[in-house]
This record gives sequence, C-alpha cells and structure tokens, in this order.
Amino acid sequence: MYLFIVIICCLTFILISASGLINKTPVAMLGACLVMLFGAVADHTLLIPVDLNVVFMLMGVMIIGDILADTGVFEWFAIASAKKMHGNGMLTVTALMVIAAVSSALLSTPVTLVYLIPVTILLAQILDLPVKPVLAMQAYFAGLGGSLTLVGSPVNFMTGLFFNISFLEVLREMILPVTFIGSVWLILIWIFKGRSLVVSTGNREHIMKSLPEKAITDRKTLKRALIPVSVTLIVLIFGTSWFGRGLEGVILLFGALVTGFLCRFKITPLLHKVNWSVIMFYGSVCILVGGLEAGTLLPGVGEYIFKYSGGDFKWLPLAVLCGTALLAVFVENIALTVLMLPLIQLIAVRFQVTDIRPVLWALMLGIMLGGSISLYGSAANFALARLAKRNKYKISGTKFCAGGFPLAFIGLMIAAAWLYLKYIDK
Repeated sequence: MYLFIVIICCLTFILISASGLINKTPVAMLGACLVMLFGAVADHTLLIPVDLNVVFMLMGVMIIGDILADTGVFEWFAIASAKKMHGNGMLTVTALMVIAAVSSALLSTPVTLVYLIPVTILLAQILDLPVKPVLAMQAYFAGLGGSLTLVGSPVNFMTGLFFNISFLEVLREMILPVTFIGSVWLILIWIFKGRSLVVSTGNREHIMKSLPEKAITDRKTLKRALIPVSVTLIVLIFGTSWFGRGLEGVILLFGALVTGFLCRFKITPLLHKVNWSVIMFYGSVCILVGGLEAGTLLPGVGEYIFKYSGGDFKWLPLAVLCGTALLAVFVENIALTVLMLPLIQLIAVRFQVTDIRPVLWALMLGIMLGGSISLYGSAANFALARLAKRNKYKISGTKFCAGGFPLAFIGLMIAAAWLYLKYIDK
C-alpha cells in the first residue's frame, strides 16, 4: 500500500510542476484525497503536517497586501520613482527592481508582482522600454527580495515556522548574501542591458508631466491602514520576546483582521482577499508529504545522505544549496519546501547536530535561485506569466530561463562562498 502512496505522490508532484498548462491546486487536492482514501495510515495522522500557523500567515499577508494594493500605493511608488529619475530608462528600471525587492520582503513576492506588473507594463510603454525583459528582471528581484525576510516568500515562512526561527534571525542572516547578490545582478544588468533601456527625450517629457499623487485612489483607507500594518510589522519583528516563537502566523492574521476592520471592510469582502487556491494547494501538498513520511522513503533518503557524506555535516549546506537549486527548476517551490523540511529534520537527527540553521539558509537561497530559472517554478513567476499574457505580452519560458540562468548561477556562486566562509571555513 505504501508503494501506491509513493506512486500517487510522485505523479502528483510531476503534474503540478510540469508546466503552467495545468491548474496545480485541483491536481494536488486530488492526489491528497487519494492518499487519504487508500493510505495505510489514519486520516487524522495525515492532517497533522498541515501547519495552521503557515495558513494564518498566508492569509494575513494576502489580506494586508490586497488592502494596501487597492489604495494605489504600488502605482504611486512606481510612477513617483520614474519621475524622480527624470525618465532615465536604466535608473527607472533599477528603481522598479528595488521597489519589487523591498515590497516582496514586506508583503511577499506573489502579492507584490500581482500589483506591480500592470504599472510596470504601463511605465515601460510610456518610456518605450522592452516590456518582457523588464518584467522578467522585476520577477528576479522580487524573488530575491522575498528571500530576505520571514514573510517575504512561502519558502521562508514555512521553513521559519517549521524550525522555530524568528523574523530577526532570518533578516540578520540573509541580508548580507541577498544584498551582495542583488548588487552584482544590478551591475550585470547595467552592463548587458543598458543600451536597450535608453529613453528618448520625448518619452522622458511624458513621464515628467505625470502626477503620481493621482495614483492614490483611496487615501482614507491608506491612512487607516498605515498604523495597524506598521504595528503588525513591529510586533512581527520583535514579538518573539513578548509572545514567544511560533505565533508569527497568528500575529500576522490578527494584524490583517484589525487592519480590515479599521478600514471598515466587512468580513465577507475581507475573506475574499484571501487566495484560497494557494491555501488549499499548501494543505494538499502537506498531506501528500505526510503520506511519504508515514513509510520508509524519506528516512531511507536521509540514511543514504548520511552514508554518502561519511557522517560529515560540514559540507551539507553546500550540498543542500546546489541540490535544492537544481530541484527548484523542475519542482514547484511550495511543494519542494514542504518535501524538504521533514527530510532536513531527519538529517539533523541522524547527524546529531544541534544547529541546523546553515542548512536552512542554504535551503532558502537554493530554492529562490533555482526558482528564478523556471517560469513555472514558483507562484510568483506563474503570476508574472499569467498577468503578462493578460496584457498581451506572452513571456517565453525558454527566454525567461535564458535570462535567469546566468543570474542564478552567479547568485549560487556568491551564496556558496558566503556559506563556506561563514560556516565551513572556521
């Protein structure tokens, strides 16, 4: 019976990661139902891996992001930045990438791209910039910025909550490699893309005549939302000393609900801001992985890794960095993260190590960098492809990969050097 579970899980992971042609949520739900119906373990046991704290955090990020986006604040940032740069193509694109990175660190990568892509397309059209490359570059930097904080990406907060890591710990450890990678990426883009981002004088004049303040469509809601959102962020950063760890999801959802009530949203419209498809996908993948955990596959893989490494934990972070980066090209990042977390926990027990954090930083960086190569490797990239197509800009998966591969490769080299110098070469 366990072999049947393994086959179901493998087929499900292949289908949800194969391409953007298949709606991955119903496929994952179907696989989860089959595992529960025909599994060799009790149903309630399979439901244990679904972490409600992660669900609460996903809901909180979606609600806050949607409330802020409805006010037009993303559009204001983008247009004001373009005007501040006097319509200079290279500086405007740089500003858009920085905005994407910072917004992703605070509001998560998928939420940021959903609301930044339309205004990015508009600015690119006004300045006569190549739309598709600009969108791809924004996606690369959104993913990079999302890896900076606990709430920036599903990978980070699932990892952080699973291993009880605080917001400040993630930020403190990730800020150096993420900043360095981003700086190198910017230099490379300036060198190789600078000529294609030159803007004519006439187009510059168009952007200088724009009125960014007109982009704010709901000032009252924005003013009401700023204080509770700011307080929520502060509590999320420093709240572990007040409430203890493991309640980040509860804090974020509580802050989101308070923000919604202060902005006078009724409960039904507020809940409509949650992307329930993502929630159901996460829960289904957890059940699938729970089915694998119930047998010998994951412990067997952990034992193989232990024997192959000779019991030496020292080099495992580099192996996880490169291995997850490769897998992230082909496997959807939420599914890959849910699969890797219990495996890393088993490895930690087998290696008898007390500080598993270097492997966790490698996991976060590896999945982020590998996911930047594939157009369908992450929810954020998939949102980019869908929204670009809706605006009649179909982004080729091959071209996205061609642009992302050199950046990901260089990012991996930097991340590997950072891991080596900080944790291995002691």
